[in-house]
Amino acid sequence: MLEHRWSQTAPPDFVAGQDEGEVSKEYEASKASAALALGSVGVQFLDLAKVQPASLICVGARKGYEALPFINRWSELDVTCVDVNPAFEADAEKYGFSFVCADANNLEFEDQAFDVLLSLCTVEHFWNPRSAIAEILRVTKKAAIISFPMESPEEFHKDPHHYTRIDTFSEWIAMMEEYQDWMLRYLLTTGFKGDRPVHFIAGFTRKGAV
Repeated sequence: MLEHRWSQTAPPDFVAGQDEGEVSKEYEASKASAALALGSVGVQFLDLAKVQPASLICVGARKGYEALPFINRWSELDVTCVDVNPAFEADAEKYGFSFVCADANNLEFEDQAFDVLLSLCTVEHFWNPRSAIAEILRVTKKAAIISFPMESPEEFHKDPHHYTRIDTFSEWIAMMEEYQDWMLRYLLTTGFKGDRPVHFIAGFTRKGAV
């Protein structure tokens, strides 16, 4: 089922300057490794879809690791990282990326301002996923690469920053079909816990743009 932690109210305000607390080097290394792997899959999707991007917006960018494979493939790519946490600005600047601190529900960019959208492991952090996805697709011109975890109820409620849980892939497809300008082109499962996939990563193209 599509489950919301905050069914009728917005989540708690994010405190400006708040960081993620102390994390181990092992944890950070695992996050970086996963982001790089998912980003590499995104590059392959753009190659298959024959998309040659000049600009990329990375929503929920965190430290920006997932954008690095795109820079390796297209060295002149203009990357803009968006995250609700301003503490990640220095990480974006370290790689030469632009950084904007913003809520995904309210992006101050023009329609179709970026060739490609990259949003990995962020859907679960959207307290209003339909609104946020509509907004990030609004600013995207050609292709969108979105991943999301398939969490158990126990995993979902363990993380206080996870606001949305999608229980089955069919629910995800049903939600994405609401955005009629977009077409699913690519789908990959990554990792399994027993018989349950850990993540889905999906590639979409805007109809008529590719």
